[in-house]
Amino acid sequence: VGKDVRSYRKIWEDLETLKATPAIKAGAQFAVLDALCKKLDIPPYQFLGGERDEIETDKTIGIGKLDEMVEEAKEIGKEGFRVIKVKVGTSVKEDVEKVVRIQEAVPDVELVVDANQGYRPKEAVAFAREIYKEGVKVKLFEQPVLKWDIEGLRFVRYNCPYPVAADESVFTRYDAYRLVKEDCVDYINIKLMKSGLLDALAIVEIAKSANVKLMIGCMGETSLGISQSAHFAGGLGAFSHHDLDSHLLIKEKEFRGRFKQEGPILKLY
Repeated sequence: VGKDVRSYRKIWEDLETLKATPAIKAGAQFAVLDALCKKLDIPPYQFLGGERDEIETDKTIGIGKLDEMVEEAKEIGKEGFRVIKVKVGTSVKEDVEKVVRIQEAVPDVELVVDANQGYRPKEAVAFAREIYKEGVKVKLFEQPVLKWDIEGLRFVRYNCPYPVAADESVFTRYDAYRLVKEDCVDYINIKLMKSGLLDALAIVEIAKSANVKLMIGCMGETSLGISQSAHFAGGLGAFSHHDLDSHLLIKEKEFRGRFKQEGPILKLY
C-alpha cells in the first residue's frame, strides 16, 4: 500500500518474502502489474513483450464413465478444439482403453495425457508404448510419476515414445534447473498460481537456455486467474502449449477476464 507501481519488480520481490501461499502471492504480483498497465494505458500482454494478442488452449475432459467421456470428446471437437486433455494414471489397462476410444471418436484431434503422478515409472512407459502402438496422437505426456521421483521421470523420458512434461515436479526456478540439468523432461508446465511471476519468468529463461519446451497451465481458476496466465503467455510468446481452460468448467456470476473466448482461441485485450 502506498508504493509506486513503477517499482513493480521491487514490490514483487517484497511480496515473495511474505508467509502466504504461492497463489496469493501470484495474485498480488499480477495486481501490481495490472495497476501499472492501467497507468500506462496498455494491456498486460503488451507490457510483457507483446508477442501474441491471442493464444489457443486445449480443453480437458471431465472424469466419468467411458461412454460419457467419449461423447464429451466429440462435443469438444465440434467446438473447434484441436487438442483435448485426458486424465489418466489409475489403471494402465483402463487408461489405454479410455485414450484409444477417445482418439477413435476424434481422430483429427491431438491429445495431452496427464497422469497427475499416478504411475510408477515402468507403468508409465507401458501405458505410453501401448497407446503408441494403437496410433494415438499424443502431444505430450504430463507428470507421469510422483513429483519427487526425478530418476523415474528421466526413465520415462528416455523410454517413452512421446514428449514428457513436468508439472507437480516444478514449483520454483530451482526445481526447473534441477530437471533441466538432469535431462529429465521435454516440457515444463508453468502455472502462475504455483510459482508466482518472478519464478515463472526465471523458469522461462532456464527452459529456453536448455532448449526445453514450455507449456502454461492452470489450477481451478476463474476467468480472472486465466486472464493473468493468458496475458503472461501472450506477452512472452514462449509457450508451445496452452492449457488454460478451468474457467470453462466453473459457473461464474461475473466474467472478469481481459480476453474474449472464441472456441479454443483467447483474444487478449
